[in-house]
Parts: sequence; structure tokens; C-alpha cells
Amino acid sequence: MRAGILYGQASMVDGLSGRIEEELGTPCRIIATGGLAREVVPLCRRDIVLCDNLVLEGLRVIYEKNAPGVTG
Repeated sequence: MRAGILYGQASMVDGLSGRIEEELGTPCRIIATGGLAREVVPLCRRDIVLCDNLVLEGLRVIYEKNAPGVTG
């Protein structure tokens, strides 16, 4: 059951990213974050960047750009 779920998710990521690249006509960088990304990414056939803290890093960047007197 678990193998089916993980391989199914990996196949969906590969398939969806392939269709997006086909529509755009250029290779895309794929970033996985959250949930079971750490389990799914190794099963994908594409090169995928794993970033566990993407949301937190983005919030930090937004904060630093908007907070007076904060340098980053």
C-alpha cells in the first residue's frame, strides 16, 4: 500500500512537471517541500530540489525586506 502511494505520487510529479515543461517549451526547476517530499523525491525520475524550510525562508525574506532597521 505504502509503495503504491509513494510511487504514484512520484509518477504524478514526473508527469505533471513534464507536461508543464512541454507547454512552456523550456526545462523547469522543480522544488519539493513539506509533507512526504523527503520520501517521494528519491523515487522521482527527474532532478528535484528538496527544501524543507521553503515557507519559513520566504517569510524571513519578506520580513527582512519590510522591517525597518533589519539587515539580512
